[in-house]
Amino acid sequence: MNREGILLIAHGSREEIANRELVEMAERLSRRFGDREVVACFLEIASPSIPEGFRMAVERGCRELCAVPFFLATGAHVGQDIPRILAECRADHPEVGVRITAAVGPDPRLDDIAVARIESDPRS
Repeated sequence: MNREGILLIAHGSREEIANRELVEMAERLSRRFGDREVVACFLEIASPSIPEGFRMAVERGCRELCAVPFFLATGAHVGQDIPRILAECRADHPEVGVRITAAVGPDPRLDDIAVARIESDPRS
């Protein structure tokens, strides 16, 4: 099997709701993409970790992975930590190609979401 997979990567939180929200997003994206494996994974604190998510995708037949850093800014985690961890994962699986997208947060399309939140009823 030679599937494409998506690693949706967040920081990880001690607050379970934050981790659950990423898992729920991965489930929605999985339904949207259908033929691609979507795995939610976390840089630290929560499970699965990035290496665990990588292994899960490989075990499910993925040989090309698109890693999406679900971070609001392009800081050290996005620019250094995630690429380093994924390179370490690839050392054990050189047959797997990995592409890392830009962080989600700097996308100007999020401006509309911020405006909607700002203009929403403050009691909600």
